[in-house]
Amino acid sequence: MKSLISIFILCLFFLPTLEAREKAIISLYDSVAVAGGEVKIKAKIEKDKLIPFRTDLENMNLRFSLNQKEVGLARSDKDGYGRLTLTLPLEVGTYEIQVELVASRLYQADKAMAHLSVWSQDQKLIVTDIDQTISAATKTEILRLPIAAQKTFPFSADYLTELADQGIGIIYLTAREDVLMESTRAWLNFHRFPQGHLVLWDLELSRVRVPWNHGAYKSKVLASLTKKFPGQILAGFGDRPHDIQAYIDNKIPAYLLRSHFNQEDSFPRQRTDFHSWSELRDLIDFL
Repeated sequence: MKSLISIFILCLFFLPTLEAREKAIISLYDSVAVAGGEVKIKAKIEKDKLIPFRTDLENMNLRFSLNQKEVGLARSDKDGYGRLTLTLPLEVGTYEIQVELVASRLYQADKAMAHLSVWSQDQKLIVTDIDQTISAATKTEILRLPIAAQKTFPFSADYLTELADQGIGIIYLTAREDVLMESTRAWLNFHRFPQGHLVLWDLELSRVRVPWNHGAYKSKVLASLTKKFPGQILAGFGDRPHDIQAYIDNKIPAYLLRSHFNQEDSFPRQRTDFHSWSELRDLIDFL
């Protein structure tokens, strides 16, 4: 009887603490690595409050798994990032990575999932922007409409799937803020875009790691990718001047989708224009 009373008292003590835990969100970023090389995995944990902005959470313990097997722990820094570097001899392929918050009395968070793309150093790649390039939705529609109602540009998913079926790796490089990570993944999956490496922008108050300017941010990402896969990025697709300039800066052939979204914009000259994804298919042959 005494033991039952003790358990009851303990439950009364801990239950309010568990119920009072704040909701946090973990964002797990897609990773890319060269086969046999170092693997870097990154996650971010923040309070689940958008107004005025999500607050980064420091000193949170995060557990990482690869294909459902634990591979290590990391503690979040002052910007909410937890990073893990692995030296696993992984073969070429796509792996599922997961991260979860290790028991915390202050916060609770759902597991997050992403993909690790392991490519050979001679893997052929293409890069595409998302908004107004493969997605025809406006900024307002992205925030208000369900993913099924956010339209694509015709034939964009079909063409990228053709490239993926030919063995070309797909990189989705977008200036969407990373709070839209899960909805962006869901949109790509729903509209049957091929599996690829997804890179989103992080709106930080400190711009030490990530530039405020979208063009500078994309150029920085592309510089890192071209260093890992020198000479292997065959083309970059986009719709904004900063997309085209970022490709040019990194010596990647730039292809501009002309549409009603960018008729008034001025673009760098070193580019090839196309007006539809079916036209692009007839315009270039990567093999």
